[in-house]
Amino acid sequence: MSILKNIFRFKTDQKPELEMNLTKTTQPSNSNTFPSKDLFIEEQYLDEKEQQKESVNLITQYLDKDFYQLGVTEGFTMHSNEAAQSRIKIIKSDFRNILNQLMNKNSENILKLKNTAIEVADISKELKEKIENQIEFLTEENLNFNQEKIYSAEGEGLVMSAIHNYRQGFTSGLKSHLDMENLLIKNN
Repeated sequence: MSILKNIFRFKTDQKPELEMNLTKTTQPSNSNTFPSKDLFIEEQYLDEKEQQKESVNLITQYLDKDFYQLGVTEGFTMHSNEAAQSRIKIIKSDFRNILNQLMNKNSENILKLKNTAIEVADISKELKEKIENQIEFLTEENLNFNQEKIYSAEGEGLVMSAIHNYRQGFTSGLKSHLDMENLLIKNN
């Protein structure tokens, strides 16, 4: 019996020490044993796809503003051609600023992708080609954005819908203002 006691006592005496040793070895160390996220190109592609959606969303959000109602309000309150022309210039300018922001973001991404392509060139030819395809896509997108900037200066392209809606609203607001003035003149 004493032998069993000694065995069990030994185990119970040693158990906390063993547990401490186990917890020490199983806990992850604070050192950087995991590779950096930057090495996982798939995550970079997901981020870039999100950025592409973001660029489409920024343009869509701007063009989906209620320019018609803005035109109605300004046509009714300001009722001058100069005010309308000034607002149209602002619409074009804001649109070009959005395009410039998107082009800058694309240019930054192109630079990052070119550097990544250099880093992975010796590792994976397939990965390097995928990165080059992404660079080509972003470059093409920047060319399209630049073309839209040129169109917007002429009042054409994607921004034309916003300008058209504003003009219609302005005309409607101006007509409402003139109708109200005529009504007031007739009643006096």
